[in-house]
Amino acid sequence: MPVVYTTTVEERIAEVIEARLQLLVAGSSALAPVSEVIRPLRSGGYTPKDWQIVLTLGPKESVPDLNCPGNPPAMAYDQTYNIFCRVMASERDDTPVDAFVSAFLSEAQMAITNSTTWYQMNGYSIDAVFDSPEYVEGGGGGDGATLPLRVTYRVSENNPYEVRA
Repeated sequence: MPVVYTTTVEERIAEVIEARLQLLVAGSSALAPVSEVIRPLRSGGYTPKDWQIVLTLGPKESVPDLNCPGNPPAMAYDQTYNIFCRVMASERDDTPVDAFVSAFLSEAQMAITNSTTWYQMNGYSIDAVFDSPEYVEGGGGGDGATLPLRVTYRVSENNPYEVRA
């Protein structure tokens, strides 16, 4: 019998992703000196910083082809997690900002894919795949890119807190 939580499956997966990205803050990468990993509050309340990761939920879509029969049946979903990597490079730096952004995205992806079973998100999902990055240029918030991570998981039809294989 699976353990039932009071935290949604989407949130538990987000916590796994956040914990893996926190390794970059702890200094596991010399190429990306990450200052912080944050999940914004509804009221905002954070300041853009150099080498900052902002993790937010993106669209959630039903995946009927991966539903499973049973009593109760298992419903499959794709949840996108947007991993925004912000760089606020100095105007005096001779390194192209794209080089910073590229390294930052690569390090974030490596932190998340830290094991051969990374896509299972500690047993909460059945698959995960990175989508194409979306680049952002300049402005007051700096340069960067969003790395979308699409995670596929199943839950019981009558209990969306219960993870199903």
